[in-house]
This record gives sequence, C-alpha cells and structure tokens, in this order.
Amino acid sequence: MSTLHSGATSHATFNPAMWANVALGLLHRNAVMPRLVTREYEPIVATQGKSVTIPKRGVPVVQMKTSGTPIVPQAIAGSNVTVNLDYHACCDITVEDVQDAQSSVKNMMGYLEDQLSVISAKVDTDLLTVPITAVPAAQIITSTTGTKTEADIVEARRLLNANQVPDDNRFYVCEDYGDLLRIARYTEADKLAKAGRIIEGQCGRVTGFDCFEDSRVVAVTGSAGFYNNLFFWKRAIALVTRPLALPPAGMGVQAYYAEKDGLGIRLLYGYDIGNRGVTLAIDILYGIGVVESKGIILYRV
Repeated sequence: MSTLHSGATSHATFNPAMWANVALGLLHRNAVMPRLVTREYEPIVATQGKSVTIPKRGVPVVQMKTSGTPIVPQAIAGSNVTVNLDYHACCDITVEDVQDAQSSVKNMMGYLEDQLSVISAKVDTDLLTVPITAVPAAQIITSTTGTKTEADIVEARRLLNANQVPDDNRFYVCEDYGDLLRIARYTEADKLAKAGRIIEGQCGRVTGFDCFEDSRVVAVTGSAGFYNNLFFWKRAIALVTRPLALPPAGMGVQAYYAEKDGLGIRLLYGYDIGNRGVTLAIDILYGIGVVESKGIILYRV
C-alpha cells in the first residue's frame, strides 16, 4: 500500500492523494529498469547531494570439520557502498484554464501521463547509463557480427557464472528484440520455460535471463548502430530514493509524497499568481549505485 503524507488543506476539486497514487502507478508502468534493480528506501527526508550508505555483505567460506577439533566461527567483514542522491528530476506544468485543469479527470490524467512519461524516461536512462563505466574490461562483450547472437548470450551467462553470481534474478535489457525474434525457441510458447509469447515488454527467458526491451538503452559513443545492452543481476545495481520535504501548511500549496515498493514521488499543486493558472509539479530525488560490478556484463551490439 502506498504511504501518503499530507501538506496543506485540500481543495474540493482536486485530490492530490488520489493523483499521487495514479502518478506513482504510471512511473512503475512506464520505466523498465526501476522494476529490475534493487531499490533502497527509507522514510527519511533528504536533500539533493546527501550521501546514503548501503551495506554490502561479506562472503563466508566453507569450513571442513576435523574430528576432535572445534569449528572456529568466521568473522565476516562486510563493506559499504556510498550512493549520492545527486538526481532531482522535476517536471512542472502550469495550466491557465483552471476550470479545465480541475474539473476534467481525463485532462488531469493526460497531464500526469505527460509528466510521468518524461520523469520515468529520465530515471530509466540514468539506470542504464551509470553502470556502463563500472564494468571491468573483462566483462565487456562486443558483437563481431553486428547482431545479437545466442553465442554472445551464452558467453554473458558464462562470465556471470565464473564470477559466482547467483543464477536467480538475472536480466537482459536490450534496445530491440529484432534479432531475438528470429530465434524461434526464444519466442514460441512451446519452446519457452513458461507459457506465453511477448508480454508487457518481456521476451520470455533467454538462456537464464529474463529479457526486456527498453528503447532508452544508451548508444555506444563512436560506434554508429551499436548499443550498450546490459546483462545483470538484480542486486548488482541499486536505485536509492528518499522523500523530499513538503512545504509548510498555509502556503497555498497542496503537497503529497507517495511511496510504493521503494520508489517514491512528490506531487505539488497550487495556484500560480504570475501565470494566472494552476501549477502541477512532480519530482523525485534519487541516487544510483553499482553494488556488485561482477554482476554486470556490458554487451555492445
């Protein structure tokens, strides 16, 4: 269930709580990457530039018991990953026709869809961009044919296995399914591990990866037609969000913060004297961190 925090007194013609929930649902629906990475959230109000520390567990080893000799418990040394909340994505619009803005549910939905479309695109693009520079050279696969091949996908799987990355929650995000659609056993129901063809942007399960298409996959600089596709483990990349402060009551602004499944947005609504209209503002504060670089394979194709 979403958590809502109220700011100023509500106007009868506009319910920010309802629209904040609608906006949050649109953000979840429109962005691919936030659904796939680890999300880290705490209900602590923050500001842009604040650093957040994410604990990273140490790795235990197997110990062999010798008769008559006790097992000595291991001291597991963990570490921390620092993520800066250096992204504050905003989209504000002013509608001069107040009656139109307030009275029509259809119009309000349209405004929200437009705003969340650009915000979700920004979050998605950042999640696809940040990990690129963190991938070691040994974990970069460059296509020799200019097309996605089964051999390259199998190699990505081998590299993750060699890095002892768990085989659950592995994803492959590519800019286009075209090449995969030509491989029958990747798309036909009777050849997939689970029933169905392409549903909600997902192309079945490809050699141990749940495959998603995302038009925001970043192009390779200096290599026309090539894109930085990603194979990754869910816990390798973290999206950190924190709530933004709400304006004080009595300032003429309605404000709500809505959070669900570690992803939250702030919605502000008020009358703009200068423009003689209603301003609807939506923003989100977040940071992106690479927690396990060994769990990311960059596939340039």
